[in-house]
Amino acid sequence: MTATRRLDEKLAAKAAQTPQLASNPEIEGKIAAYKTANPKYMAYLASLPRERLENLAVLRQIGIEEDRERYQTNMVQKVDKWLSQNPALAEKVAAVVSKLPEHRQASVKCQMVRNEIARLALNAGGPKV
Repeated sequence: MTATRRLDEKLAAKAAQTPQLASNPEIEGKIAAYKTANPKYMAYLASLPRERLENLAVLRQIGIEEDRERYQTNMVQKVDKWLSQNPALAEKVAAVVSKLPEHRQASVKCQMVRNEIARLALNAGGPKV
């Protein structure tokens, strides 16, 4: 039997298996406790059609993404304000960030400024050598 054939058989066997969802006993316990403590809410959820449950899950994800975007926007505004007070670093950051794809620029700019602030804080409090 060739190695290719064995690999094909292993891949076919793996594909035939049903996917297993991860289970965390601690989380499962919290869920079970919540269900027993809130039977009215569980009855309400059981009465909802599947489409409505899916919409609730999607709405929750939208909220998470909006929160992340709001945080990112707030952080970029603070970083831009800090960079306006430190023009030398602003030029350095702009040179690095301009080479990156647009979707990475804001996060890299924030990371560079965080690193610089941490460096300045460490240097300010440390012994003079």
